[in-house]
Amino acid sequence: MKQPSFKYLLSLLIFITGVATMLFLAFLLQQKDGPLTSGHKLSLGAGFLLVLINTGLAFFFSRRMEKKYQEQALQNRQLFQENPTPMWVFDKDSLAFVAVNEAAVQQYGYSKEEFLQMSILDIRPPEDKQKVRDNVSDAPQGYYSTGIWRHLRKDGTFIHVKISSHGIIFRNRPSEIILVYDVSQQVRYEEEREELLNSLLHQNHQLEEFANIVSHQLRAPVANLLGLAQLFKISSPEEVSEIIQKINLSAQRLDRSIKEVALLIEKRKDLSAPKEEVELEEVLQQSSYYLEHQIQRSGASITHDFRALPILCSVRTYVQDIINNLLTNAIKYRDPEKKVKIRLRSFRKDKRAYISIQDNGLGLDLEKYGEAIGKPFTRFHFHVPGSGIGLSLVKTQLELLEGDIRFRSSPGEGMEVVLSFPL
Repeated sequence: MKQPSFKYLLSLLIFITGVATMLFLAFLLQQKDGPLTSGHKLSLGAGFLLVLINTGLAFFFSRRMEKKYQEQALQNRQLFQENPTPMWVFDKDSLAFVAVNEAAVQQYGYSKEEFLQMSILDIRPPEDKQKVRDNVSDAPQGYYSTGIWRHLRKDGTFIHVKISSHGIIFRNRPSEIILVYDVSQQVRYEEEREELLNSLLHQNHQLEEFANIVSHQLRAPVANLLGLAQLFKISSPEEVSEIIQKINLSAQRLDRSIKEVALLIEKRKDLSAPKEEVELEEVLQQSSYYLEHQIQRSGASITHDFRALPILCSVRTYVQDIINNLLTNAIKYRDPEKKVKIRLRSFRKDKRAYISIQDNGLGLDLEKYGEAIGKPFTRFHFHVPGSGIGLSLVKTQLELLEGDIRFRSSPGEGMEVVLSFPL
C-alpha cells in the first residue's frame, strides 16, 4: 500500500490543528459569555478562513518542497547510476553490496542481480580479504582514500584499482559509498618502468665490469708489445730474431683476445632469432658429433633422460651452443683418476623448464669462487689451456633467453649445472 505523501500529511495536520483550535476557542467563549454573539461568530469565521488559507499555503509550499526533493533524489540516482566511474554502496556490518551502478556492471562483468547476492570480499583475492575487513573496521568518518588494491573480475582476470570511500547511512544502515578508479595501465607502466630501470642498471653494471675485464685482458699483450718494441730499438743484430718471434707471439695473443672480446660482444646483442621446438635428444646428438674427438680421447660416458621434458621451446642455436660449452667444460676439467661420467636430464618445476648436466670431474669450491663463475676471462684450473669465456657465453645466452643458471659443486666431487628456461 502506498504511503500518504508528505504534503498531504502536513496540510491535514495544520487543518486539524487549526479547526480544533477554533472549536476550543468557541467552547471557551460559550463558557464565559454564553451563546455566541454575531461578533464572536464573525471572528471565529475569520479564524476558520485563516486556517483554510494556512492549510492551502502549507499544501502549496510542501508540494514545492516535495517536488524539489524528488527532483534532487532523481538527480542523485542518475549521478550514481549513470556515473562513468564504477560505484557501489555496501553495508559496513555484512559487507554485502546494497547498490551498484551500471559502470561497475560493465567493468566487472557481473549483473546487478549477481552483485546484490555478493559481498565486497567476493571480488578480492584470498590473501587480501583480512586486510579488507581490517580496513573497513578502521575506516574514519567522512571521505578517505584506501589506496590501490587488486580486484577480481567475473572472467577471472585481475585489475588494479584506486578506491575512494565515504561513510553514509543507507536504508537506515551504516554503509560506505565507493568510487573505483581503474589504474591497471598506470601500474603496468610503473612496473615496466621499474623493470626497464633495473635492466639498465644491470646492463650498466655489466658494461663497467666487462670494460674492466677487457681492459685487463688486452693490457698485458699490448704492454708486452710496447716493451718488445723498446727492446728492438736497443737490441743487437743477434737478438733481433728472438725479439721478432716474441713480438709475433704477443701479437697472436692480442689477436686471440680481440677475437674473444668480439665473440662476447656478438653474443650480447639482442635476441632476434625465432623460438622453435627444440628436441633435446637431437641437440645432444649434435653435441656428441661436434665433440666426438674429445669424447673418444677422454673415454667419457654420456647418458641422458629427457622423458620428463623431451622438447624445449627456445632458440635452437643458443641451446646448442650452451650444451656444447657445458659438455666441453665437463670433459676438459675431468678428474684424471676417474672415468668421465656425464649425465643430462630434463624436468619441469614451477612453470619452468630445467636441464641438469652433472659430471664427476674436479669440481670447484663455490664458497670461494662462486661469485666469479661466469665472468669473462675468469679461469679456475690452469693445467689445461682455455680462454675463460665459455661460461660467460653460456650466461649471456641464457639471459637473452630469459633463463638462469645454478651451480652445485665441491672440490673433487664433480659439478652439477642446472639451466632454467621459460616454458
